[in-house]
Amino acid sequence: KVPTEPVVSTKTGHLFEKKLISKYLASEDKCPVTGEPLSEADLLPLQAGQTARPRPITATSIPGLLSHFQNEWDAVMLETYTLKQHLDATRKELSQVLYQHDAACRVIARLSRERDEARAMLGARQSQVADFQAHVVATGQAAGSGAGAVGAEGMDLDPSAAAAAAGITSAVLSAMAAKGKELSKGRKKRAIPATLASAQDVKTYTEKSSASPHSSKSPALLCVDLHPSNPLVTLTGGADKTAVLFDHAKGQVAGTLAGHDKKVTCAKFLGDGSAVTGSADKTVKIWSSGGGGWGAEASATIGGLAGEVTGLSVHPTGDYLVTAGKDGTWALCSIAYHAVLHKESGSSGYNCVSFHPDGLLLGLGSANNAAEIWDMKTQKKIHAFEDHGGAVNALDFSENGYLMASAAQDGKVSLWDLRKLAEKLKVTALPGDKPAHSVRFDYSGAFLATGGASVQVMAVKEWEPVAALEGHAKDVTGLCFNRDATSLASCSVDRTVRLWGK
Repeated sequence: KVPTEPVVSTKTGHLFEKKLISKYLASEDKCPVTGEPLSEADLLPLQAGQTARPRPITATSIPGLLSHFQNEWDAVMLETYTLKQHLDATRKELSQVLYQHDAACRVIARLSRERDEARAMLGARQSQVADFQAHVVATGQAAGSGAGAVGAEGMDLDPSAAAAAAGITSAVLSAMAAKGKELSKGRKKRAIPATLASAQDVKTYTEKSSASPHSSKSPALLCVDLHPSNPLVTLTGGADKTAVLFDHAKGQVAGTLAGHDKKVTCAKFLGDGSAVTGSADKTVKIWSSGGGGWGAEASATIGGLAGEVTGLSVHPTGDYLVTAGKDGTWALCSIAYHAVLHKESGSSGYNCVSFHPDGLLLGLGSANNAAEIWDMKTQKKIHAFEDHGGAVNALDFSENGYLMASAAQDGKVSLWDLRKLAEKLKVTALPGDKPAHSVRFDYSGAFLATGGASVQVMAVKEWEPVAALEGHAKDVTGLCFNRDATSLASCSVDRTVRLWGK
């Protein structure tokens, strides 16, 4: 189109319509074509003839004008449609970019958190090494060149003594905290196993096996545990100073663990199939099954405990265990170093102990009618459930970590909600008017087995008896479910260990 008032740029030589270029230069100080700096002073007006342009043929009649307008309308609509397509594509690209940005931020946050945790663990390890080295130097200076001493010449310090001297280090607490976090996170995603026994299955429990593997001179079994990979193998501790592994499938003793000087009050399998026992002789012994058989002697002994061992519990890491003492102390021990890391005094006497499933809390049953909760991070008592009618003989936590059951000398079993510490959740009196000696949750937390004059299995949610298992002639002292609650082991003062199942 020929400009009606043409001007030319003296810098670039381009021709413009004066009105249009003036409006453009009012907001921009550059040439719209080349982008070079340009002002109105650089515009030179030109002389042009004012000849009238003839109208197009389409504009000489009404039908032509209508057709012209229709064409322009179609062009505008087509351009609008194209712009909307471009807008939609741009929105999709923007959404994809924002999603990628958000994912990248999450990955960066996770990596930063893992980096910080790794740095914290590294710092804890370095602190532990520094403490150990300082202890080595101090021990060497104090002992000089005496027999078994550590000198400056570089002799090695006994690992058990070093671990005992270090105590509960920041590395130990970090390992416990990391395991607790891992278990808590995994518990939320865990599905109920398809093989879990139902209430109807438990109701049909019958005796599958019975044995008397201990000496008849001291006829009392005090504890029982099931092998982690073979639930037909039981481990029992007795008043005859031994612990016995019995294979119920073969009907024979698989191993006799003799080494304690007094009765074996507690016995547990470790995750690798080895065993640990506690006794009234104030020692804990670790037994291994290397080469497929059990040795005649313990592979390690943990001494230095102040009182008779009345209870024992293994930490979820598998690296530590805690003991309860008749003298009112509890002790945290290292399984690898066979050493007592920490001892704490609390009650007038403890009868049982159990780690919380996350491993950061500790439950202790005392002779002064209370079930105590301790914090492993601070080694301080944080609560005591005192509403018992007698000494607390046994306690256990449900696997979800919300509930705790306790058995008392008055023959009553209590259920406590750890989220509501103010009051007791449930309570029931066991039949037979005898003391309650044992309580045990199954792995799912659906059932609670109680031991007194007989074995009784409760449905936890309904708090109703599901099964009453008669067979023991005297008080039941120990109970243990297998992984999916399809079988239950019990032991008694009548010197028998029995397997119950559907």
